[in-house]
Amino acid sequence: MKTRIFLTNFFALCSLFFALNTSAQKPPHLLAIESADKIELKANQSMADIENQEIYDKENVLHTLEEINIIIKDIQSNLSEYASKINMDDIAFNLQEIEIDFYNIVGAPTMAGLSPILTNLQMVKFDIDIRIGDHLHWGGDFGNSGGSVNKNYIRTRTYTDVRRFIEQTQYFDGLGRANQFVQRGITHDQRDLVSITEYEGELQRQ
Repeated sequence: MKTRIFLTNFFALCSLFFALNTSAQKPPHLLAIESADKIELKANQSMADIENQEIYDKENVLHTLEEINIIIKDIQSNLSEYASKINMDDIAFNLQEIEIDFYNIVGAPTMAGLSPILTNLQMVKFDIDIRIGDHLHWGGDFGNSGGSVNKNYIRTRTYTDVRRFIEQTQYFDGLGRANQFVQRGITHDQRDLVSITEYEGELQRQ
């Protein structure tokens, strides 16, 4: 009996090790896509499960699940096109964390459990949108070390609430001089404002 229990535990540990090792070998963009797919599946399953149930704050719970579903579909769409073109290390990690938190919700979902899921997904979506914007505008991803353009920068984000932030990026040339300042979506019509500084010898011109 003890031998059988030992062998069962041994094989379970081997299976777990194999699964973790296989996951670790996958590139980050594939891990991100997998987690996004699982989050969508969980959202759909949760909506179907509680559709005919009487739970506390059902209307808000369903609305939040619908928001999660909308955001994750947008993330999936962007990942299908750009995941292999931008650095996905931290995005994959964040999506995996959200996936784990979502699947750890036992029983009927509540607003207390869903609100952090929604907020974290919104942050991931913003991060992906920014990196895609950098990729399209500059030909690289300045939000991380995986960009194809070698350019120094300082990026700051000032959050006005949990969903919105003001982003400013200062770029520098090879001599360490500031040569461009970008304020993302700062104008009244949500366009970027770009200030360029040019140098001629020792003179500076803006």
